[in-house]
Amino acid sequence: MSNLRILLLVTLFIPFTFMSCDSNSGSEQTTSSGIKYKYLNKGDGEQPKDGDILLLNMQYYTGDSLLFDSNSQGAAMPLQKSDSLWSSKEGSIEEMFKMMRKGDSLEFFINATVLFNETFMMEVPEFIEEDSDIKFIVGVEDVEDEDTYMERQMERMQRNQAEQAERREETIANEVREIEEYIKDNKLDAQMTSSGVYYVVEKAGSNNTPETGDLVSVHYTGKLFSNGEVFDSSVERGEPIQFTIGMGEVIRGWDEGIGMFGKGGKGQLIIPSPLAYGEQARGDVIPANSILVFDIELVDFEKQPAQ
Repeated sequence: MSNLRILLLVTLFIPFTFMSCDSNSGSEQTTSSGIKYKYLNKGDGEQPKDGDILLLNMQYYTGDSLLFDSNSQGAAMPLQKSDSLWSSKEGSIEEMFKMMRKGDSLEFFINATVLFNETFMMEVPEFIEEDSDIKFIVGVEDVEDEDTYMERQMERMQRNQAEQAERREETIANEVREIEEYIKDNKLDAQMTSSGVYYVVEKAGSNNTPETGDLVSVHYTGKLFSNGEVFDSSVERGEPIQFTIGMGEVIRGWDEGIGMFGKGGKGQLIIPSPLAYGEQARGDVIPANSILVFDIELVDFEKQPAQ
């Protein structure tokens, strides 16, 4: 699937205000292939080179109905210029991209059949007339060479990861206070791992405990910390869950907490939300940012053969 098709089919939302018509705006023109267009703003950037990344902001409509609006994701949509591909796309949206440079804002119309069949590689949706025109408003926010773009994306990813880690640590610190109050009120003999998982050993089990790479079988009953409501139970199903410790097959709190018990061990795990499902809700049963409580029994574990 081409990056252009992905760009136009996936609905992103990126903050952008299209430039209003000004002295650079032009009257309607027509390309040699028949595309009607006009400049809403004419930029003064250099013509992008083959392989450069165009950072676009876009809206497109059928009639008065908005089909797509790139608003509210915080970054413009990247599209890599391909002279060889775009030069073969007369009469399509690629022909218009080929004309644009930094600062340009264009309004143009593409035949629906051409757009969906040749660019999106799909049939025209039933709610769109095949012979109708799709109106586009496209602005080029910036143009970068590929190396600069990739470097900037890496910096942005690292910045986002650092911000997420900071939020996670702050959330754990706040939730730890709630958990410790719960432990005190219920007179539990609980211990905490270095990452913030609390565990209560009611029955220690064997002296040996599972390690990363071991296959474990666990019975559990999962409850919401907030109200004690049970959201899942292997005990009720009559079959323990199996997973490999440390492989990310379960939530992080389980990967760490189950290793605190020996075979036959029983107890409880109290897991802060960032070590459970974090900001993601799990259907209607586990709200976002939920501390979870699990009554667990380590039924068995075994070493896996070396790979």
